[in-house]
Amino acid sequence: IKGQPLPASFSILSIVSVLTFWHNVLMETVGYFNYCVNIYWSLSVEEVFYLLFPLAAVALRRTRYFVPLCLAVIAAGPIYRAIHADNELYFMYGYLACFDAIALGCLTALLKRRVSLTKRASSIATWIAAPGLACIYLIGFDGHEAAGFTLIALATCVLLLTSGSDTQESRPLRLREPLCWMGRHSYELYLFHIVVLACMRDLVPRDALANGAKPLWLLVFIALSCAAAAAISRYFSEPANRALRRRFATPRTLFAGEAS
Repeated sequence: IKGQPLPASFSILSIVSVLTFWHNVLMETVGYFNYCVNIYWSLSVEEVFYLLFPLAAVALRRTRYFVPLCLAVIAAGPIYRAIHADNELYFMYGYLACFDAIALGCLTALLKRRVSLTKRASSIATWIAAPGLACIYLIGFDGHEAAGFTLIALATCVLLLTSGSDTQESRPLRLREPLCWMGRHSYELYLFHIVVLACMRDLVPRDALANGAKPLWLLVFIALSCAAAAAISRYFSEPANRALRRRFATPRTLFAGEAS
């Protein structure tokens, strides 16, 4: 198990765990075992959330019932991480360790439709949240396992609430285009950037890379990851999306999807 060689057949179990959304649980049992595959723990967390919360929303029916459920999940996150603060496989990768961030995102989406911030309020909130996000990231989670992740998510939610305001829209479009492109291709980047990184690490080991070359190597990594994401999107993701929409979408939803 942990620290011991695993048989080649174990790769089948790891793939099954990714496809059935319990790869994070497998990691909690076995430990870190595959550089490229282990990153998909977060896919397990996301998909379980995306399966459970829509069902909860349908069952609860009304927003006033759904919001307390989100608040309960948000409260449970820091408690769970505090209990497991001595084991990062639990406080970083467990379902409850991450659900609070997604629940905060759900509440932010609800607020975004109901709250209209003034230009001044949006500017103040942005100037508080952005440096706060940077500070929390630089301080790190070590010693702040319980609250650190929730604070990161909360600061991000504030920035999401202020996005699209006059202060944001006044920025030149060219400055936002690369980030918008990365947002549209976020899943391709997420799923395959680790493969690019693994190849680069094999080509040039970390210890062999001079400090002065690291910024350039980072730019190469970003460029190669974006190229891989663009190719996968063009030749796999989008053709697959179009095929699925033609097969399962009604004419009305298909038209709406194409228009967006």
